[in-house]
Amino acid sequence: MYMIITEVRVFALGRLPPCPVGMYRLDNECVFCPRYMSSPSFSLSIASCVCELGSVNVDSTTCQCDAGWSGAMGHCARCVASTFQPLPSVAACTACAASKFSGGTAAGCDTCESGSYSSSDRSQCLLCPANRLSLSMGGDISACVCQTGWSLTNGECTPCAAGTFKDFIGNSTCTACAAGKISAVVGAANNTCTDCPVGSYSADNRSKCEQCRANSYSALRSSDIYFCICNSGWSGRNGDCVACVVGKQWSTITESVYRPAGGYRNVDFFTCRDCDAGKYKPTPGPGVCTDCEVGGYSAAAAVNRTDCVCLAGWTGPSGDCVGCVAGNYKPAPGPVACTICAHGKFSGLVKAITHGCAACAAGWYPAADQSQCVVCPANSGSALEIASVSECYCKVAWHGEDNANCTACVAGKYKSSYGSEACPNCTAGNISAAMTVTCVGCGANSYSKNMNTECASCPRNSGSLAAVGAISGCACDAGWSGTNDNCTGCAPGKYKPSPGSEACTACSGGSYPRASAISCTPCEADSYSTGDRSRCYVCPLNSGSAVGSDAVAACSCNAGWSGINMNCVACAPGKYKSGHGSEACASCGAGKVSDAEAYWCTACAAGSYAADNNSFCRSCLPNTDSVAGSADVSACVCNTGWSDMNGNCTHYTPPPPCTYANVTQMFGLGRRPASVRLLLWTALVHTVYWTV
Repeated sequence: MYMIITEVRVFALGRLPPCPVGMYRLDNECVFCPRYMSSPSFSLSIASCVCELGSVNVDSTTCQCDAGWSGAMGHCARCVASTFQPLPSVAACTACAASKFSGGTAAGCDTCESGSYSSSDRSQCLLCPANRLSLSMGGDISACVCQTGWSLTNGECTPCAAGTFKDFIGNSTCTACAAGKISAVVGAANNTCTDCPVGSYSADNRSKCEQCRANSYSALRSSDIYFCICNSGWSGRNGDCVACVVGKQWSTITESVYRPAGGYRNVDFFTCRDCDAGKYKPTPGPGVCTDCEVGGYSAAAAVNRTDCVCLAGWTGPSGDCVGCVAGNYKPAPGPVACTICAHGKFSGLVKAITHGCAACAAGWYPAADQSQCVVCPANSGSALEIASVSECYCKVAWHGEDNANCTACVAGKYKSSYGSEACPNCTAGNISAAMTVTCVGCGANSYSKNMNTECASCPRNSGSLAAVGAISGCACDAGWSGTNDNCTGCAPGKYKPSPGSEACTACSGGSYPRASAISCTPCEADSYSTGDRSRCYVCPLNSGSAVGSDAVAACSCNAGWSGINMNCVACAPGKYKSGHGSEACASCGAGKVSDAEAYWCTACAAGSYAADNNSFCRSCLPNTDSVAGSADVSACVCNTGWSDMNGNCTHYTPPPPCTYANVTQMFGLGRRPASVRLLLWTALVHTVYWTV
């Protein structure tokens, strides 16, 4: 039951009394806080009013159950353990999720820390059992798994056995040491595995290393006795090794071996095998086969050094071979000696298995040991294969004593072969320099002199077709005559077609010599030559001649001209002359005309005419015409539509047509009666008809 104090008046000292708990002052009066709210004494405003325990203000006058509480106002209850209420609400508290817990009156659930788990009622966190840890915060007891170095066995965490380890949290089994490694630690929380040393291998439980058997060894980290390999000179498997006998050495073979611990794996085993061909082994046990000495060779499984026989290209007793020296060869193995090259041959090869012997190049001969070629003495040599220095001869362009004192051929001489013979002279017209293999011709228009050591040109205006040996071999050129040292040009009107000393020949009539006087050329048309044949002259004016004319008399008047050749006169107008000659000009005749100097006559065109010996055609009178080639004015007749009236052509006008209207008008019948006109018209028609 609530009471409202409407008025409290205190007059002592002029002050109002304080408001009690649950009230606040409003306008000098104490007023109760809103429902479900309370305030301390002396409260001066509604802001001092707060909600009851377990609730919070929604606004200044309303309360609601707080986070961690649930129920209607006035009945707010704390959330019990394992539940929570995150916000002010009338809803019921919510249960915590798995791996979380709450202790009551909670606005949220907390997560269990690592190494613990949530109780079944989710009201608290409990520590994981011994040797277990939780991988993450929260969860139930199933989140607790075995710690490092421990694994789950029959529901319990047990330590990892020797030879195994586990370096992570979880219920997985422990990891075995890798093949070839061992560990003696129990409960190993990290990889404590170490390599088995050389000469040992790891047992199946990987807890210790076992030693290989005698005369065998293993590599680092070997995982099985199969990897114990026999030592050098011993053969076998799994450490059971026996020594190799003489002529044999150990050899490696690789096989794929299956082992439960690691599946298939390639394993090297040692076995004894025969020494390869070219090797030998004189002692049993360790050691490898020894190569035969250089140049020696043996069959497979050889035991002693003497089993090595000398190869091709090598000679000597077995086991002590030396290579064939240069100039020798040996094609097959065995203790036989090397064979020397045939006489005249050499070979620079050592240890040769084929003869390889060859002849020396030209100018060289084999040395005494036939290992190399030696050059012939200075200025001597050979063109073919030779076997000794005695076959060296003086070279081409050299002569003299063989092998010792060869002298060069002097200028004007030559030598084209090997030998001691003297150098012969060059033939006439040929020359050579010193040390020459052959002579060279002087060429056309020259000759050799000074003992065939130089060429000289023939004198001026003379020459030679080929090399000659003296100046006397030079002849005057074509167009010149005389001797070789005194050649003169052919006189005018003469020629000489070829070189030589013969005299020049006069040109034939009607021709003249060319400028070089090598040949004569006929005079061209319209020219002629005189008796000296030195040149051609042009025919007199208005006359001409044929090609090759020999006198002025051969010139005749040109076409269009008449008379003798020295006095040609032009044909007069109306006359013509069509060719060369002295005949008179002919008349063109009536109806044709020509100009002066005419070659032919031209007929008058239609509409014109001309009498004989005329130079032009006269035109017909107006309104008249004539045919082409007309000779007189009488040939001109009036054109169509014109008539001749006393020598003049006048235009002809035809009468009007004979019609009724025209006749009526012509005879004045228009004024007569129609019947009369018709009668007169009929009579007129009959009259005209019978007249025609």
